Amino acid sequence: SDDILFTANHDSAKTRFIKSTNIPSKEIWFFGGSYTYGWGVNDDFVFVAQIAEKLDSVRVVNYAVPGFGTLQSYLRLRFALESATPDIVVLGHAPFHLMRNVKSRAWRKVLSPYNGLGEIVLPTTTLNRSGPFEIVYDSLHYQPLPFMRLSALVHLIEASFSTLDLRLKNDAEVSLQIVEAMRTLVERQGSRFVVANLTSDRRTPGFADLMRRKGITFLDITVDMRIPDNTLLPIDSHPSN
Repeated sequence: SDDILFTANHDSAKTRFIKSTNIPSKEIWFFGGSYTYGWGVNDDFVFVAQIAEKLDSVRVVNYAVPGFGTLQSYLRLRFALESATPDIVVLGHAPFHLMRNVKSRAWRKVLSPYNGLGEIVLPTTTLNRSGPFEIVYDSLHYQPLPFMRLSALVHLIEASFSTLDLRLKNDAEVSLQIVEAMRTLVERQGSRFVVANLTSDRRTPGFADLMRRKGITFLDITVDMRIPDNTLLPIDSHPSN
C-alpha cells in the first residue's frame, strides 16, 4: 500500500501539523475528533490542511484529537484560549459525538475492546436547564449483558437498552448545551464560532435545526461516504480527506 505522511507537533498542544504562512494576519482553530484530525490520511489530504492551503496570510491550527467528543473539544478550547485568541473557531461535528458527550453505554461498548491501559476516566456531563453544566470524570467501565457472546436476542436487547440510555441522558440537548458554551467562550474573545458538519445520520437535521435556532452558524460540508473513494475502506471507514 502507499506510504502515509503523518506529522504531529510535539509542543504542549500536540496538534497535527499544518503548513502555514510565515506572517499570518489571521488565525483559525479547528476542533473535533478523528474526522477533523485526519485519521489515516496523508498530511496534505486532511481537509483542514486543504483549507489552509487555499488561505493566504492565515495560520490554521488543528486541535482535533481522535476519539474526542464535543465536551473534550470544549475543554481543549478553554485551555487554548488561556494563551491565545483566534479569529475563527471551527468545531468539526459528527452525530456520534453526541453519545460520547454523555458517556453513553453505546460509547463505552465501542471503546472497551480497545482499552489496554487499565482503568480510564472520561469527562462527562448531564443536562442542566437552570445554569452552567457541571463536568465530572467517571470510569470508562462497560459491563456486557449476560450471554452477549452467545445470543442474538441478547444483542437485540442490548441495542434497545443503549437507545433508551441515550434518550434518558438527553444526549442531543446536552451536546447543544456544550456547543453553546463553546460559542460563548469564543464570542467573549471577539471571535467567530462555526460548526462544520462532517457526516450525518437521521438525527442530524433536527440537531442542526436546534443549533440554528440558537443562532449558531452550522455548515454542512459532508461528502457522500457511499462512494468508495471517499473512505479508507476496506482498511477503515474514516473519510479519505
